[in-house]
Amino acid sequence: MNANGKTQGDAPLDILYAELIRTAGSDGGSSLLDICLHGTQREISAVPLRLRLIALGFVKGLSPEEVNRRLLENGCPRLYARSYWEASVIFALRKGLTYARWKEMLVQCGELRERIVSDNRAFSDRTISLSDIRLYVKNNSLREADPSATLHVTKSLEDQLAASDPEHEEEGNSLQTEFRDFLRSNLASFSTVREKARYYFCKYLLYDLDGRKKACAVFAERETGAGRRDVTALPSDSFLLRDLHVFKVLSRLRRKRHTGKEVNEIIESSALSLRMIYTLYSRFYFEYPFHDWIRILMESGTDPLTLDPNARKALADAARRDRGQRKEEKSGERSDAALLEWLQREIQALEDDELSKEKISYQSGREGENFLRKVLRGTLDLDRTTLLSFLLYFGNTYVSEIPAAHRISRERLNVILEESGFPALNPSLPFDRFVCRFLESPDPQAFLIEEAEQMALSGRNFYLHRAWRLAESAENQWHKMT
Repeated sequence: MNANGKTQGDAPLDILYAELIRTAGSDGGSSLLDICLHGTQREISAVPLRLRLIALGFVKGLSPEEVNRRLLENGCPRLYARSYWEASVIFALRKGLTYARWKEMLVQCGELRERIVSDNRAFSDRTISLSDIRLYVKNNSLREADPSATLHVTKSLEDQLAASDPEHEEEGNSLQTEFRDFLRSNLASFSTVREKARYYFCKYLLYDLDGRKKACAVFAERETGAGRRDVTALPSDSFLLRDLHVFKVLSRLRRKRHTGKEVNEIIESSALSLRMIYTLYSRFYFEYPFHDWIRILMESGTDPLTLDPNARKALADAARRDRGQRKEEKSGERSDAALLEWLQREIQALEDDELSKEKISYQSGREGENFLRKVLRGTLDLDRTTLLSFLLYFGNTYVSEIPAAHRISRERLNVILEESGFPALNPSLPFDRFVCRFLESPDPQAFLIEEAEQMALSGRNFYLHRAWRLAESAENQWHKMT
């Protein structure tokens, strides 16, 4: 142990807690919140803000409600009772346990955590079908009352934790035993991700997929009778053909002609193309970062080379990053001016080539595909920004499939955010203001174009460009930090 009381094996959260305790003893705690919000030391700044605020709760003996208030005020998700880690925090804070006792309790219950991890796979097969999504949503909905309403598992666990004895210390391991009993009796309710966010994502994805399935089945029944054209003989840019690509059914449909009912059955059981789902989502937001930035400038009569130096450099740097990630042209070797000139020529050549546009988005679609697979399988948490972006997209495609009470609006999003443990929309924040204006716009597509154009002309990425890279696994984060 060194002079500061830290050992070589201390986890980041232990280091932060030790610093908070030291500061609390020296100045009465007046700077504790500042340390948590700003993290002046290297070790402290490595701890996510959310975990800093939770550590502060242990130091100051805060209640779970007070910790949740501070988390939401600082834009962080509230404590999540379906997480093994966070249920233990709620229990410890309510009982007034010290940080050290909480860590002991985690060790004592470690084998139950392993059971939660091994059992938490909603989609275990290699492929995921429409019927898999439908079953997951059904199993997490109040089927008897309203098949589109969610279960309230998180609230049930929170109520159980709140109903336990008031905070107190007892002799021996009685509190650890109480928590173990709570875990054992609710093992099936726990999750390694923020399950409510995954549920809402899947529910609105299902609305979207059902709309695409219906469109394909109706078209097939109308067009594939004797002497009529094959459902697969469509132009390459057909919206229906894109819908069929979402379901990976073309090879099966080409074997013979099918009625709408047969197409419906084939679609229900066929594997989903997560890459195509992501590609359509990405196109909805125009995928502006490099090619479309320059296309906007060209269409508005602005030569990228005439932008001020800072905007020109930001535009060129964004193009380098994006193309470097795609392992395409060695754009890093070009000067800013040469890179922008080359991109202008390339865009002009691709203007009327739909196939080439598909190739441009291949690598981006691959990354998005992997992200969607991890979200659906419960190995990655949806962050607030990405969840909102997908809900806006799903809520603006096949709207007729969504029950009126569940259609995407500001009020509906706030309900979803609250139930998922995220802060409600705050129009004073730039991204939240963008969401509110999108919802209020009489022409959302035109609003998107105007918003993206303004950001492109100022040399900034569109809000939702690769937003899903913010997503992390909270389970892995807790494991690493403790």
